[in-house]
Amino acid sequence: MRARARTQERGRLELLAEAFSDFRTFCGLLRIVPKSGVRQQLVLNEIQQAYCAARTQRDVALKARQVGFTTLEQARDVYVFLTRPGSRVVTTCQSMQDETPARLLAANYRLMFKSLRALGVRLDFTTENAAEWVIASRDSSLRIIQAGASQEAASKKGRAGTITRLHLTETAFYEYAADTLNALFECVPGPEFGTEIINESTPNGASGVYYEQFLAATRGANGYAAHFFPWFMQGEYRSPLAPGERVEPQTPREVELVERHRVSPEQLKWYREKVAVKGAELTDQEYPTDPETCFLVSGRTFFDVGVTRALLTQARSPMAVEVVAQGSRQGTLQIWAEPVWSSDYVVAVDPSEGVGGDPGAAVVYERRTGQHVATIHGQFATWELARVAAEIGRRYNTAQLIVERNNHGHAVLQALEREEKYPDIYEGHDGKPGWTTSAVTRAAALDAFEDAHRNGQWTTNDRELLGEMLRFVVNRFGKPEAAAGAHDDLVLATAIAWDVLSSARGYATRTSAGTSKSTYRFGASRGF
Repeated sequence: MRARARTQERGRLELLAEAFSDFRTFCGLLRIVPKSGVRQQLVLNEIQQAYCAARTQRDVALKARQVGFTTLEQARDVYVFLTRPGSRVVTTCQSMQDETPARLLAANYRLMFKSLRALGVRLDFTTENAAEWVIASRDSSLRIIQAGASQEAASKKGRAGTITRLHLTETAFYEYAADTLNALFECVPGPEFGTEIINESTPNGASGVYYEQFLAATRGANGYAAHFFPWFMQGEYRSPLAPGERVEPQTPREVELVERHRVSPEQLKWYREKVAVKGAELTDQEYPTDPETCFLVSGRTFFDVGVTRALLTQARSPMAVEVVAQGSRQGTLQIWAEPVWSSDYVVAVDPSEGVGGDPGAAVVYERRTGQHVATIHGQFATWELARVAAEIGRRYNTAQLIVERNNHGHAVLQALEREEKYPDIYEGHDGKPGWTTSAVTRAAALDAFEDAHRNGQWTTNDRELLGEMLRFVVNRFGKPEAAAGAHDDLVLATAIAWDVLSSARGYATRTSAGTSKSTYRFGASRGF
């Protein structure tokens, strides 16, 4: 009997050792309280498994409500805390007067620790309270802190020392997110030291630090990996059908769900029930289908939302996505159609300073048909953007480059002429290179673009551009612009392209020697 007991104990210890050497196996040791309220073993769902396979050391995740993501990352918090000596794990949550988020996090940690103790795991905590657990013998700690309820409090968060794993949950709802995150990020050494940062949240409007970080991550601009988990990946989000019941898509959004995302009739019924209670926009925010439509804006949008959403439904993925690197910066080139030797193209360029503000953008259109064939988007310095624009212009049959002249555009134009010696640069009515932005030209170009969009004369497959259009609003002074925290570089580049495409007039082609020759080409015909 004693021999058998020793053998069983040895087997149990071996299983525990194996579990503690692999995070996903470790999760099976833990018990949680799911939405049903009945305690159960943590069995990873499809979303949790997908993220485990894709995680890096720097991640930002956009998720639907109640898909188990925070629970998964709390399990990761416990795993790092218990398996890595010297770990400093910090979980940050929304600050609320009744401290509900912090209390729920603490309750989950306590249950996880209780389930490990029930398996015979010794947890020699020297500190164990509502917000902190410390194992002095391993020099490890796990803490819960609340995002600052005031700017002063937020700026002090995390200043107590080094953090080796930072778990930010529901960051989009922090009151002083910029101050809180700035203080915390300063405490996390670089990933080369084995540190981790996970920033996970449901969406909460088209502004704020979380929104900015997620968009930058999708562009590969901040060193973070972007992860998106739509609601239909969660197996629980479905409603059973009654005998003989048929559920067919009725709206463009429902058609997209069925045709693009292959949702089942049970999932479609569940979605329709949510829309009936919450409305379409709030449902799309709390249970996002795609990153473009879940970030809601306040105020009047400039472009017709229904038309934009219809284009999103119809949009097809690019045939190729290439990383475009110039110097220390990089962006992406999305291609929907390769150049045809007999076609004529234009490239509209909206420059940026390239130091973390609005990205630089360039959109490529076929002149005769008005087909949007490619987009470049990224953080480029002015001379780097000139090189990128010249390269894509040469690729598309030495396309005419239409560069927004104002501000940083002057430097782009100089680089195109002097360094790149690009032979075909658009000239304005004044005979100078570049497209001039003024209150009059900007308003006219945007109005013409909006009219073509509303009347179906313009189309695109660029989902990022369409996402910008959903967040392009009319401010309280009547000026159309990006909503607070959003960007409009793709919108403005497209408006410039449309202005040139839809106007049948002569223009000048500048040669590499700096001379000009007058030519005449017809812009795109009405109706494309």
